[in-house]
Amino acid sequence: MRKRYIYICLIFLFLHYPVHMLFVNYYSKKPLETQISLNPAGKITEQIEIRMPEIYEFDLSFSRKTHEIMELNELVGGSLANNKTGVVIPLKWSLTSNESKKVIFQRDVQTYGAHLWTKERIYRTIDSITIYPGDYILTIEILKPIPELQDINAKIEISYDPKNSTTWHTDYMWWGTIFNYLISPILIISLLIRLFKSKKN
Repeated sequence: MRKRYIYICLIFLFLHYPVHMLFVNYYSKKPLETQISLNPAGKITEQIEIRMPEIYEFDLSFSRKTHEIMELNELVGGSLANNKTGVVIPLKWSLTSNESKKVIFQRDVQTYGAHLWTKERIYRTIDSITIYPGDYILTIEILKPIPELQDINAKIEISYDPKNSTTWHTDYMWWGTIFNYLISPILIISLLIRLFKSKKN
């Protein structure tokens, strides 16, 4: 009976890692990441799937590859070195339920500055709202051409911040990772030692 218990625990520990990874890959996938034209003024209409209730961030992201950092400070704004507001990009966006065809959100926004610089891209906030699971139609339209940014690759991205998570899904992604890399190896080694000793006896 003791050996059976050890085998069951080992099977659980070995299976938890791939199951957790599948869970993370499914729920952490960005609902949207697509390019949009700034000059001429572009418009996108995309169907998106929301898989968990969360506070989602809508961002304009800009490539860092075509301009130097000081020029990006002036055009996009928001770096720590020189906190400029950058070129203002006016846009309007709406989110419609694909099932009921009801408009859930609709806003006009003046976007400026940046809230995040990474190695590859710069992120500017469009909006931040709570969305519940389901299929939606997202429409975003740039309201005027932005010739100053025409050489910079721009994207619309939707994501959520795990640090500000509000659901058990993100809690399980975080604590499951800690369990897989810190706790599970210790338990596996301990159980294997016990199993070896029980066979020896």
